[in-house]
Amino acid sequence: MRFAILLVLMTFSALGNDTLVIEGLKTGKEEIKYLDWQKKYSEFRIQLMVDDHPNYEKKIKYEGVRFYDFLASKGHKITKDDLIIITCTDGYRPLLKGGYFLDKKAVLAYKEVEPKGRVSQDKRWTKVKMEDEYVTPGHYYLIWPSQKGHKHSWPYQIQKIEIKKESEFNELLEITPKDKTALQGFKVFKSKCLKCHSIKYTGPKGKAPDLAYVTGYRTDHYIRNRIRKGRGKMPPFSKALISDEEIEQVLSYLKEIYSDTK
Repeated sequence: MRFAILLVLMTFSALGNDTLVIEGLKTGKEEIKYLDWQKKYSEFRIQLMVDDHPNYEKKIKYEGVRFYDFLASKGHKITKDDLIIITCTDGYRPLLKGGYFLDKKAVLAYKEVEPKGRVSQDKRWTKVKMEDEYVTPGHYYLIWPSQKGHKHSWPYQIQKIEIKKESEFNELLEITPKDKTALQGFKVFKSKCLKCHSIKYTGPKGKAPDLAYVTGYRTDHYIRNRIRKGRGKMPPFSKALISDEEIEQVLSYLKEIYSDTK
């Protein structure tokens, strides 16, 4: 499991940190560097002020490209049946519905206009707090003008974007478990987690992060802690709501889902 994530990160390292990989285009696989956006794709360049940022308590102005229009120039006009699959530096893989992009307001940002405060080493970003540390959101960040109508994941540290059809992910949520623990974990997940979280985009679709890949980029300790303490819109779950044994069962189920997904 960890080896697969390591291979992904090694591949991105070989390409260069500022290279964005895009797959699923009619023009084939694209590998675009930071300077390419400003030289080759300047017609799509835009500056965007975000007034109610989900990760900062201040307004921030970004420079980037109009995401919908850029993809259209490559022969792909996003539809509501599309899934935009993002791979981030740490292996996080959120799945975004095509419908989020139909208003053509999404911007693939490659820098802030005037970063202030905790500035990244490349001087292009204001660092964002993630857990107990501050990290750079670059080299690429998907943003919208406002959270209004877009209260979904705004992924940052983007390294790869894949475009697929939702039908490719309409797989059955249930799996054939290798042991009884995973089977019980599936039952617990359905009763306690499926209201907000999806698996392989089967479920609420965007209400909370899809968890098909979560055990690939988060430790067991992190997941246990997040369930118990909650964060943001996710409430804490006491032992009265989910026992320690049930958490371990859910972990077993998620690990098997991730194993089947690789």
